[in-house]
Amino acid sequence: MARWYQVSGDARWMRANVRSYPSFDGDEEPQSCDVGSVQLDVMEILDRWSQANHRYFKVKLQNRSFCVLRCDNGTQEWEMTAPTTHR
Repeated sequence: MARWYQVSGDARWMRANVRSYPSFDGDEEPQSCDVGSVQLDVMEILDRWSQANHRYFKVKLQNRSFCVLRCDNGTQEWEMTAPTTHR
């Protein structure tokens, strides 16, 4: 069953240094990301979805925080929302 998501219009996105790996279908999935000067591993991908220009990943990070990462389909550049303790 398809799920529809809307990332809040007021979400603030910041560029992110994300290390990724190819999944079984060839698309890149996040493995770790930099939060400030700290590199955090992605412990779990909680959800994923696609929209016209981006692929989105809701992730749990090594420090037990959560964020949404998105990858631009054209440029392959990553952005993230600010990490939060709320799922």
